[in-house]
Amino acid sequence: MKSRFKKISHLLLITMVSVLLLTACGQKENVTSKTKESATSTEFKKTTLRFGSTSAEGSVVVETMKDFADRVSKKTDGKVVIQIFPSSQLGGVKEMTQSLQLGALDMSMTQPASLVDMGVKEMSALVLPYIFRDFDHRWNVLAGEVGNSMLEKLNNSKLKLKGIGYFKDGARSFFTNAKKPISKFEDVKGLKIRVQPYQMDSDMVSALGGNPTPTASSELYSALQSGVVDGADQPIAGYYSGKYYEVAKSLTLDEHTYNTLVVLFSQISWDKLEPQAQKVIMDSWNEAEEKSKAKILSNEVEVLKKIESEGVKIIKLTDRDKWVAAMKPVYDKHGVGFEDLISKIKAVK
Repeated sequence: MKSRFKKISHLLLITMVSVLLLTACGQKENVTSKTKESATSTEFKKTTLRFGSTSAEGSVVVETMKDFADRVSKKTDGKVVIQIFPSSQLGGVKEMTQSLQLGALDMSMTQPASLVDMGVKEMSALVLPYIFRDFDHRWNVLAGEVGNSMLEKLNNSKLKLKGIGYFKDGARSFFTNAKKPISKFEDVKGLKIRVQPYQMDSDMVSALGGNPTPTASSELYSALQSGVVDGADQPIAGYYSGKYYEVAKSLTLDEHTYNTLVVLFSQISWDKLEPQAQKVIMDSWNEAEEKSKAKILSNEVEVLKKIESEGVKIIKLTDRDKWVAAMKPVYDKHGVGFEDLISKIKAVK
């Protein structure tokens, strides 16, 4: 009897230990599962950010913005949502920049020249005429140390703006009335060239021998049509989408400046984001921007074909050295104090 009792007791003990072990394991798994679930659910707060642009729906700029928004959404399991507002739905560049400073808007883009006017003087180096040798040179400059240092200058200012990257669009070139084509440096002399409302643009045209004529973008087509101006400048895509080829059928690919946009974040909005969300946003923009490079280049090739089919005379410079040399007074005026920065830009391969 004693032997049988011992066997039963032994079996009960084994059973109890097994039950306890299984219960402990189950509790451990539940704790681990809950911990993982908790980490996933709290890693990103639900946030909706608004990203405004003056660029039109279907443009490479807006397509890149959408790609960026998709990447952010996927990396945050849909917690961080970027809403895209193209075609100046939220106002012009100036209005959107002011909204960023107030925290009423989260993201937008602006040209370096507008930031120069706001006090970030170093940005003027990015819009000096002919400072970039070609598309790849400009891309490498902004993707490297120089581009990052420019953003740091902005971020350390008191503008309440956070620069998170760039959109590196194509080059701006001159186009003119078919009767006044620009085939060489001397052809610019005396031409009335529409310029943007930036002093550097006016100084550039003056240095080339032309007459800078500030004109609102909304009035440019009619100004070309009526002869108020003989020509203007635009990126290739802008020249085509604006249908300027209808009234200015000579396009000179001098590529004096590259249409660079600085991607801005409201500092107020940025500070509300947790660090991991900030990193996702930075990484996602860099990835979307890198992907846009091939689109920008292939788009230019396609647009040039369309422009040619419209009967436009496309001219490539053979005397670019003259154009570059003529910019000395522009550099002497707008590059003062940034000589080292200019040298660094020119040294980039």
